[in-house]
Amino acid sequence: MSVDEYRQKMELYIMKVRIKEEEETTIFSGLNLEIRDRVKILPYQYFNDLAQIYTKVEQQLLRKRFGNSPL
Repeated sequence: MSVDEYRQKMELYIMKVRIKEEEETTIFSGLNLEIRDRVKILPYQYFNDLAQIYTKVEQQLLRKRFGNSPL
């Protein structure tokens, strides 16, 4: 599952259970460890910021694994 798919799924759960913004960051604990390790050192303010950072890191890793061809 991609970061974006995971984010969309988690946003639905967040709305259903009304999780507070500061608690939302723990939701990403189910994602790829390599991505989490890179992202947790970067600054963010809101859940959507964090989701965008995760997506960018995921894309970078895919480019490195599969060459520089466009996805």
